Amino acid sequence: MHYEVIPAEEPAGEWRVTTRAYRYRIARSGVDLVRIHWHPMGRSTYRDPHVHLPALTMAEGETAHLPVGRITFEDAVEWAIGLGIKPARSDWRSVLDRSRGPHVQHRSWHISPGSA
Repeated sequence: MHYEVIPAEEPAGEWRVTTRAYRYRIARSGVDLVRIHWHPMGRSTYRDPHVHLPALTMAEGETAHLPVGRITFEDAVEWAIGLGIKPARSDWRSVLDRSRGPHVQHRSWHISPGSA
């Protein structure tokens, strides 16, 4: 995850963290299940948030860029658990919910147009 600490506008506080890019990888036993990417300044010409499903490899050995909305770190952790990765703690859902709260309240982007 690539992020930057920047001055915040009120009422968020003095500082906030903004995500500049991410490359999440969910794997089991070393085998990729899904890769979740957003790299607007990366080497790839594909700039929008997307996922790769390694099981669906294209003829030239690449995986397709499947478009999605931006995915938070908390979403990626929840995806991993949903894909069968055992959570490290039993209260994982409440931990993710507590972490999501401030983000949802102060984020400058939304998953889709018009979402809260």
